[in-house]
Amino acid sequence: MKMPLFVFAMSILAVWSSFGEVIPNLEKAKTVTESAIREFSDGNFQDGLNELKPYWPASPITIDNMAVETKKQWPTIMANYGNKLGLEYLKTSTVGESLVKFTHLVRFERYALVFDTVFYKAKDGWIVIDFKFNDSITKLF
Repeated sequence: MKMPLFVFAMSILAVWSSFGEVIPNLEKAKTVTESAIREFSDGNFQDGLNELKPYWPASPITIDNMAVETKKQWPTIMANYGNKLGLEYLKTSTVGESLVKFTHLVRFERYALVFDTVFYKAKDGWIVIDFKFNDSITKLF
């Protein structure tokens, strides 16, 4: 039983060691988030994710795969929603003192996408633990 736990712990350490930066404060975290979403929603998926990658302990391959999968879906989004109109900050949500989520709306001509970026307060600063987008606008209410 201890061997699988050890292997799991080593896997986590390998992933954790693949990044090395933290964001010192939430103002900077919001700025990095908005820059990443701007790039991402302009169709520069890899560039957008690369802005988050130094602060994200997920596997770089997993992050890169997000860009590849989004690139496949984006033409359908653009066909259904129209051209991008802009980025709108909606809210900051917190759970305790260690979890923060920034919610943004990317507006298109006929609809919008909701982007959520979650940060965890690590020992020396903030790291990205989740980055997602969806079209569930009514869940915002």
